[in-house]
Amino acid sequence: MNLSTWHYIGIVILLFDIAWIIFYYYYATVKIYNFKEKESYLYLGYLWIRKKRGNYYLKIPEQMIADSVTTKYKIISQSAFHILKKGEKIHINFADKYDTEVSISAQITVKNYIATSHRL
Repeated sequence: MNLSTWHYIGIVILLFDIAWIIFYYYYATVKIYNFKEKESYLYLGYLWIRKKRGNYYLKIPEQMIADSVTTKYKIISQSAFHILKKGEKIHINFADKYDTEVSISAQITVKNYIATSHRL
C-alpha cells in the first residue's frame, strides 16, 4: 500500500473515533432541574445514566442537592435513550440518602423525600 492509502485509512479511523466519542457522551445524558416556585425550575446541571448490575442508575450528587430549593426534581432526557429504553425502570439515588425507582421517559418528575439541602 502506498502512503495516500494509509492517509485515507487514518482519516476514516479518526472520523469513526470522533463519531464514537460524540455518541458516547451524548447517549443517556439528562438535565436535572429543581422546582422553585410557580412552575419555574432551577437548572442544576447534567448527568449520565449508568448501567449498574443490569439496571439503569442515576445518582444525583450531594452538590446538586445542596444547591436545591425544594425536594421536587425534573429530569429531562437529552438524547434518544428514553425512546430506546421506554418503559424500563431507572433507579435514582439522591446522594446515597434516598432511593426511588421510576419508568424511563422523556421527562421524569421525582421527589427527594429526605430533605438533604441546608436551604430546606
